[in-house]
Formats: sequence, structure tokens, C-alpha cells
Amino acid sequence: MGRERKTIIAGTGRCGTSCLAQVLTRAGMDTGLVERKGGWHLTVPQRVLRVDQNDGRVLSVARDRVVEGSVFSPQVNAGCEILICPEDDPEFVKHELPEVIKDPRLAWYGHELVDAGILDIRHLIVCLRDLNSVATSKQKGMPKHDTGKWYQHTFEKIYDISAWQLGVCVAEMTTREIPMTFLRFPLFVKDESYFLRKMMEIFPDCVPSALLSAWKATVRKELVHFP
Repeated sequence: MGRERKTIIAGTGRCGTSCLAQVLTRAGMDTGLVERKGGWHLTVPQRVLRVDQNDGRVLSVARDRVVEGSVFSPQVNAGCEILICPEDDPEFVKHELPEVIKDPRLAWYGHELVDAGILDIRHLIVCLRDLNSVATSKQKGMPKHDTGKWYQHTFEKIYDISAWQLGVCVAEMTTREIPMTFLRFPLFVKDESYFLRKMMEIFPDCVPSALLSAWKATVRKELVHFP
């Protein structure tokens, strides 16, 4: 493989994308993340400048330095995102960003980056969870998530937004013939055989024992709330 074409981890949010990014990092994949001093840190430069507070779309990212400090919040079990925006240089994305990129938002606007020639997707992993649990987790489990104002709607609104996100993802990526794999959450953190089978379909050159070892070192079933 290589960095020119990306494997994207996306979804509605609250569906295991951070956990998957951590597993793949520990399995030795190029994710742009490194684990040290009990936290997860970026290895690529990014500072968010502007975000659409209606849907979370990243509008502008500064590439002048790597942000210090952990990019994963254990308080809300979220983070580890590598961000791509419409202002990014395609050559920077191709050569400087990692092979595997986790950002749930790319589910509903990644196709725009594809059309603009900024992003070339080798494979899209869509983490899926039943929408009742997604909405409950966003509304009740993350009331202080100040970087996601769209999480603070009513249950019905969050449900509808999540359904819209998935609909856009399936329609826009399918019509562009982007290969997709749907990964069920929380099943993939509870069933190691399911997890391994799905990962080997996407990463056939990966060593199965490395994936399983990373999975066992990462997943914590007790962190799955609102199943």
C-alpha cells in the first residue's frame, strides 16, 4: 500500500472509531498517532482554525506545527482525529498525512474532498451502531463535549442528523465506487473473530496475530455505554 491512497475510518461518532484507530496503531499501522506517557499524540501538524458548528465540518486547518498534548480525551472516550479540509494541498495530504486516517466527519463530506482532488480513498471503513444508541450516547454521555455543539440537540434531532450522515455517506461514496466496509459496533469490541475477519478483508497483508494482540490490549468492553 502506501500513503498516496488513504484508508478512512469514519461514522456517525460514538461508534468505536477512536478505539479502532488505537487498535490499528498498536498493530503497527501508519495512523499518524503515537502512544506515549499514557496519552495519544499526533505526529502530523494540525491546528483547527474553523469548524462549522452546525455539522462539524472542518473548514480550515493550520499545518504549521504539531499540537502538543494528548489528542484523546478519556473523559468522553473520543479523539485521535487526523483532519483534512478543503484548503489542504493535495500533495501534502498525499505524502504527509498517514495511510490510515480516522475522522468520523469524512463520512458525510469526504466525497467533496475526493471530487476536489484532495483525497484519494483506497478503502472506507464505516463504523456502524444502532441510531438509538448513537443519539443517546451523544445526548446523555457527552453533555460537556464543547467541540461538538451538534451533539447538544434533542434526541430526535441527533437521531435524524445521524441518519442523514449515514445516508450521505452510502450514496455519495457508492456512486463514486469507493470500496466500503461496514464495521458493527459494539460487536467488533466484543467478538475478536468478527473483528479479525473484517480487518483481514481490508488489510490482507497484516499479520493476524499483531491485530489480535493490539485488539486485546485496547478494547475495554466496560466503556461501551447505551448498548
